[in-house]
Amino acid sequence: LRKADKISTYEQTRRLLAEGKTVGEIAKERGMTEETIVNHVYRLAEEGKITESDIKHVPFDQEHLDAIMAMVEKVGGSEKLAPIYFGLKEQYSYKDIRLLLAINLILTR
Repeated sequence: LRKADKISTYEQTRRLLAEGKTVGEIAKERGMTEETIVNHVYRLAEEGKITESDIKHVPFDQEHLDAIMAMVEKVGGSEKLAPIYFGLKEQYSYKDIRLLLAINLILTR
């Protein structure tokens, strides 16, 4: 492959997600951590490069999403995850918070 033909790491993640693979499966296949893949998903969501159909197979709990979004509102945004993490008394991992924030971006687009 020439440099111009190289697919970005984010696009590789997006394609695997669109194929119906889970975050864990993508991480394993790509030799990366789940946290890295979730960061890819978040960035792709921010850039509008993931659709609802790309994530239809990704399980999430609406109550968890609602709790996280309520805390985002309370702490004044989601730029920093620590206030959300500690505000929710460490109930959710940073990875889960970031993934749910990405899902929210996609679902509210």
